Amino acid sequence: MATKATEDGARTAFAGRRSDAAIKVDRWELREDTLPSGDQALVSETLFSLGNGLVGVRGHAEETEAGQNRHERAEGLGGRQRVYNNSRRSGDKRVGEGKERVSAAAAGAASSGGGGGASSTTAQRGVYFSGFYEQRRLMHPRSFSVGISTKEGYRLRTPDAFCVDAFLGGEHISAARGPTRSHTRRLDLRTGELHRRFVWFSNQQHREVTIETRRFVSAARKNISVMHYKMSVRNAHNTDVRLISRIFLSAAEYDVETMVTQSNIQDAMSVVLVRTRNSCRHLAIVSVETCASSTASAGMQSFPSMDAVTPTQGGGGNGGGGGGNGGGGGAGGGGGGVSGGGGVDPVFVTSPSGGGPSSNVSPSSPTAASPTTLTPNSRETEWGTETSYTSCISDGVVVEFVKVIGHFGDEDAATEDLLDVATHQTREAAALGYEALLAEHRYVMNDFWDTADVRVEPNADVQGAMRFNILQTYMSASGDSYYCFPTRGLTGDMLLGVQQWDVDALIVPFLSHTCPQKARALLDFRIRTLNEARDIAADLSLPRGALFPYRTVTGEKNPTPYCGAFLFVNAVVVHALREYVAVTNDTSILVQGGADLVFATALVWLHWGTWEKGQFHLRSVSGPDTYNDVADNNFFTNLMAQMHLQWAVQLAVALRQDNPDMWRDIMHRTQMAESDVVAMDHAASKMVLPFDGSHRIHPMDQSFLRKKHWNLTPLKESAEGPLTSLYHPTVVYRHQVCRIPDVLLAIMLAPDKFSLDEAKTDFTFYEAITASDSALRLTIFSVVAAQLRLSDQSMRYFYDSLFVDIDNLIGNSGGGLHCTAAAGSWSSMATGICGLRVVQGVLHFNPALGEEMEEFEFHARHRGCLVRVLVTQRLVTYTLVRAPDGVTGLMLVHAGANRITLRPNHPETVRLFSEVRVFDFDCVVFELDSVVEDIEGVHYQAWTQTLEEHFHQHDFAAFAMTKELYLAYLRHVKPFYGLNEIFKKFNKRPLPSGEPGDTAESNTLYGLCHRKLQLFRSYATTHGMPMREGVLQLISLLRQYGIAVGCVSGSKNARWVINETAKGSSIFDSFLEGKEGEGLGMRWRPEMDYFEACARRMDAATNRAVVVMDGIDGFSKKALERFRMVVDVSPAPEEATLSIPRVLAKSLGDITMETLNDYTVRGGGVNHLREM
Repeated sequence: MATKATEDGARTAFAGRRSDAAIKVDRWELREDTLPSGDQALVSETLFSLGNGLVGVRGHAEETEAGQNRHERAEGLGGRQRVYNNSRRSGDKRVGEGKERVSAAAAGAASSGGGGGASSTTAQRGVYFSGFYEQRRLMHPRSFSVGISTKEGYRLRTPDAFCVDAFLGGEHISAARGPTRSHTRRLDLRTGELHRRFVWFSNQQHREVTIETRRFVSAARKNISVMHYKMSVRNAHNTDVRLISRIFLSAAEYDVETMVTQSNIQDAMSVVLVRTRNSCRHLAIVSVETCASSTASAGMQSFPSMDAVTPTQGGGGNGGGGGGNGGGGGAGGGGGGVSGGGGVDPVFVTSPSGGGPSSNVSPSSPTAASPTTLTPNSRETEWGTETSYTSCISDGVVVEFVKVIGHFGDEDAATEDLLDVATHQTREAAALGYEALLAEHRYVMNDFWDTADVRVEPNADVQGAMRFNILQTYMSASGDSYYCFPTRGLTGDMLLGVQQWDVDALIVPFLSHTCPQKARALLDFRIRTLNEARDIAADLSLPRGALFPYRTVTGEKNPTPYCGAFLFVNAVVVHALREYVAVTNDTSILVQGGADLVFATALVWLHWGTWEKGQFHLRSVSGPDTYNDVADNNFFTNLMAQMHLQWAVQLAVALRQDNPDMWRDIMHRTQMAESDVVAMDHAASKMVLPFDGSHRIHPMDQSFLRKKHWNLTPLKESAEGPLTSLYHPTVVYRHQVCRIPDVLLAIMLAPDKFSLDEAKTDFTFYEAITASDSALRLTIFSVVAAQLRLSDQSMRYFYDSLFVDIDNLIGNSGGGLHCTAAAGSWSSMATGICGLRVVQGVLHFNPALGEEMEEFEFHARHRGCLVRVLVTQRLVTYTLVRAPDGVTGLMLVHAGANRITLRPNHPETVRLFSEVRVFDFDCVVFELDSVVEDIEGVHYQAWTQTLEEHFHQHDFAAFAMTKELYLAYLRHVKPFYGLNEIFKKFNKRPLPSGEPGDTAESNTLYGLCHRKLQLFRSYATTHGMPMREGVLQLISLLRQYGIAVGCVSGSKNARWVINETAKGSSIFDSFLEGKEGEGLGMRWRPEMDYFEACARRMDAATNRAVVVMDGIDGFSKKALERFRMVVDVSPAPEEATLSIPRVLAKSLGDITMETLNDYTVRGGGVNHLREM
C-alpha cells in the first residue's frame, strides 16, 4: 500500500515538478541518467522492457556477473531468480499486490527458469516467450477437492540470448566491478528501441571504456529481436579486447534437446532447442551474430550485411551435434536451415560478387576505412552456447557487434520442422542488417501511433507518461489467438504470466480503439478456449454452459488467490466482445465463434440463479474485489449478468430472423432451446440489483452494509502493505472495506445505468472505504470522478494512474508493469475526461479539461469509423478520419444535447461545454479601424501631405490630394499598386520600388511609404489615438462572459497604433497585423483571412465568431458569410444583403450581450438590417 505522502507526491508530479525523480519523462522518451541500485534497479528493468506480445525482454544490462569467469558457472547466472510475492520487502514496507500469492510450485518454477546476470538483489534478468510455459499437477489431500484446480500453468523465462560480456586487458567490464562514470538508459517511445550508454573506468589500468547498445523486439517480424553493441576506449594502445556472446540456459524446468554452434570468418550462429517437462512445449532460439572493428573516423553506422555471404559446402566451423539431452528433432548445423544428423555443415564465405564484409557499411566520409570483421570462436558449454571475439583496441578504434535473435515455438512450425524454420527465418532477418530491420519495425510503429497516440499539452511529463503506458500495453499484446495477455505483460515474473479478468475489462476496449487486430486476437483466445471453459462449468456441476477462469495461461483454470465463485468473468468477457463489435463493426467475430461464447456463458446464469418472490438472485458469488468473500447478489456480478443476458436475447432474436440456419447450429452446439431465450429475458428483467434507500447507495452485496465499519485512514497513511498481509482474511472480510470498488467499476463500464445522484453518492461512499494498494482503483476513481465533473479528484487520480509504474507508487513495479492500469490511463482520458460512451448505439462525448491541461487530442472508433477528437480550452473539433465503404457520415452527440453529423475529412467544431451561460458565439474579432477613433482620417492626412510634397518637388504644383483619390487608390489596395495608379492617372513616370531599407528621402516607392509612415506617427503622437466610444465597455462585458476578444488590421503599422492607444496593448487575447499576416501568406481585402486566423488562435470556429468592422466595403460577401454575425460601425454603411445577421451600430456603447445573443440566434439566412 502506497503511503499518503507517496500519493501526494504523485499528485503534484504532473505539474512538471519531477525534477528529482530517478526516471525522467519527455514527450517521446523515458530516460534514466544514473545507475540504479537495490529495488530501483528492478523497477528500471521493468520500465525499460521491450516486447512485441510474443517476445519480451526486461531492460537489464547486457553484461552478466558470469562474465568475470567465463570458464566456470557463476552463481549470478545459475542462482535462483527473485520471485515476487506478498512477503514484506526488507528495507521497504511496501509490498506486492494483495491476493497475488503464487503457489510454491510456481515460485520454484520461476526461480529456476533461465536467465542470469547481476546479483538477485539488484537485477532480475528476464526474457519471455508467450508460448513457453510449464504446468504441474496440484495435490489436494482434502475431500472437497472437486472443482478445485488440479493443475496450474505458469510462464517460464526462456534461455537468455541477450548476454554480452566485454573484457579489456583481462578485466571484466561491469557496473559491479570498477567505478561507473556515467550510465544512461533511454527508451524511444516512438519506436520502442532501447538505448544504453555506459562509461566504465578501470582503477587497475586507468582506462576508460564506453559501451553503447541499442536493441528492439521487432513489431514487423514477431519472432525476431535485434541487438547492436558498440565499444570504444580511452588511454589504451593495442590492448587485448574480448567480447563473449552467450545463450544462457538452465535445465531446472526444461530439457535441452539440441544445441548447435557454428562459426566461420564472417559470422557465428548458435541454435538451442528446449522442451518443457510436463507441458511438452518446445522453444527454438537461434542467434546469428557478427562483429567488426574499425577506426572511429570510419563512422561505421551498420554492420556487414548478411547478404554479402552465401552458403557453400565445406568444413563446418565449430558446428556440431546436439548438446544437453541430445537429439530429438536434431540439428547438425546451420546455413539456410538446420537439418538432422550427419548432414554437411554449410560454411558462409564472402560473396564472389565482391560485396565483402564492408558492403553494408555507410561511412560518414569518403576516406573512411573499411571495418575489419573479427573471426568468431563458438563452443558449447554446460550452461549453453558461447561465442567469443578477440582483437586489439586502441584510442580511436571502435568494436561493433550485431546479434539477431529468433524465438520460435510450437505454433510457428511442426516439431520436426521447428529448427529449420527458426534458422531460416533468423538468417533471413540477419541478412538485412540492423538498420533495415529497424526501418521495418519503425514503419509498423508509425502506423500504430498514427491512430493510437494521445497528444496532451502542455506538460511533457504527462505526455510522455501517457505514451509510455500506451506503448507498453501494445508491446505486451501478441496479436495471436494462441496466447493469453499476461496481466503484468512480458515485463516481469509477478503473477507468472497469467491472464486475469481485468484484461477483458480494460485492455480489450483500449485495443479495440487503438489496435483492433490485437483486440480481436484476445477475444479469439477466449473463443478458442471455450471448450476449456465448458470443462470448468462441468467441474462445478453445471449441466450446460461455460465458465471462464479467473486466472489462466492456456485457457484452463489456474488456482485463484482465494476460494470464490468468479462468475462475473463470463460477463466481463462478453462485455469486452460487445464493446469490440460496437467499436469496430466487426460482426464476423460473432459468426466465427463469438455468438457461441455469448450463449454458452449466458446459460451459467440460468443454472446458478434462483427465483424468490418474483426476483432473480445470484447467490454465493464473488465480485472483482478481493477483500470481500463469497456473498449473495454481488452488485457488479448481477448488473453485468443482466447486461449479458439482455445482449444474448437481442442476439438470439436477430439470428432467428436473419440467419435461422446459423441459429439452429448454435442452439445445437450450446445445447440451448428456445425456452432458454425466454428464460434469459425473464431473468434479466427481474435481476436483483441491491440498493439501500437509507444511504442512497448501491451496496457491494446484499450483506455488505451489515459489516463493521473500519477507519482506514491510519492504514492508508502507513506503508504496511495489503490488508491481507497484515490481518487474517476473515478480519478483512467482516469489515466494510474494498480493494477494487466494483460498484464504481460497474458505473465506469455502464454509466447509462446510473443516475447522476446515484453515481455521486456511490463515489463518495466507496472512495472513503477503498484501500490504496491496487493500481486499478486509480483508473476507476478517475473515470467516475470525471463523469461526475469532480475535476480536481478526477485529475488527481488520472495523474496517479499515469505514473503508477514510472514512480512505483504501489511499490511492486519491479515485478512487472501494471498493464491494466497502463491501458486504464487511456480510459481515464477517453471515457473519463472526454466523456466517451455509447448510449443506445449512438456515440457520445462530453469533454472537459483539467486545470493544468490546455488541450488534448486522441482517436476513437465507433462502428468501424475512426474519429479524431481535439479538445482545447474553448472548442472541441471532431473529424471523421476514416469510414467503412458505403458509410458517408456518422452521428454523434456532444455534451448530451448537440447532435453532430460528421462527414469524411470535414471537421466540425463546437463549443466546449461548461457550466456557465452559453452563447451562440465564442469570440469577437474587431477590425482596428472599428476600435480607434477616425484612424482613416489620420491615414488620409498623412498620404495627403506625403503626395503633395512629392509632386510639388517634381514640378507638379497643381496636384491636390482629394478624398476620392484616397478612397479609390489607397484605402483598400496595396500602397505600391495604388501609388503607381495615381502616377499613371496624372501622366507621371512611376517610381522604382527600391529596397525596404530605403530612407524617407529616397525617391522610391519604399521611400515614399516610409515618409508617409513618419507623418502618420507624427499626427498620431501629436493628436493622440483615442478609442471609439463604448469599445472598452463592450470588451469588458465580453470578458465577463468568457468571450475571447481579438483585433486585426492589414496595416504593418497596426501594432504601433494599438500600443499608442490607452490600454490598447493589453485588452486583446489575440492581435494580428499586416507584417505578420504577409509573412504567413494571408490576404486582406477582399478576403477575410486575418479574421479567420485570429479566431482560430482563440480556439474559435469561424462560424462562431462575430466580427466588428468600420464598413464592409471592399470585402467579399462570400467571405463575410462564413462568420456568425457582422457588427458594422461605419457612419455611412454600404447597402448589402448578407445571409448572416448584420447589425448597424452608431456606438459600440449601445451593444449589450443580450443584443449580440439575440441577433446571432435569429440568423437563419435572413438579413437583419437594424439601426440601434
